Amino acid sequence: MTDPIHVVGVEDCSTVLVRSDPWVPLTVVWSGAESSAELVLYLRDPHEGYVKVNVDADSGALRRLVLIHMPAFVDHQQQSVALREDLVPALDRHMWPWKETPDYSEPVHSYIDVRMRLTYSITDGRFVLWLGESELVEWLQVGPVRLGLSGAGGLMSVDVPVGHLDESWLED
Repeated sequence: MTDPIHVVGVEDCSTVLVRSDPWVPLTVVWSGAESSAELVLYLRDPHEGYVKVNVDADSGALRRLVLIHMPAFVDHQQQSVALREDLVPALDRHMWPWKETPDYSEPVHSYIDVRMRLTYSITDGRFVLWLGESELVEWLQVGPVRLGLSGAGGLMSVDVPVGHLDESWLED
């Protein structure tokens, strides 16, 4: 199975901002060398769940994730895997179609839509947003935020301590 969000490398990152309020379940912003442009990836579950992901147009580094609409809950336990700190994934910029000329290349569109399974779970005091179904083999962590990667090189999860979510999103 191919993971829809392919990771091609990692970039240094030392700070992250996590927000949640009654209107937007989760916003995560990673710091880093800023470029003049970003690429946007909209992730839509066919049933429920909607996520916006911003990446650096030059490096593919993950810069922002906004959980706009909460996906379905699943009872899924995370396994313990290897951890590397102060790194964010660099996503494959070839997910976006590019216009190539002899002098330069640029994305045809700065945004793309991907339909995929989105779910969430709460495990060991952490809120986990699942971006697909592959097993994790590694975490990248900046501050309290962990990003789960699959063995095939896919971005599979984003998790934060439950205390970072507005309590209105944790009610039954």
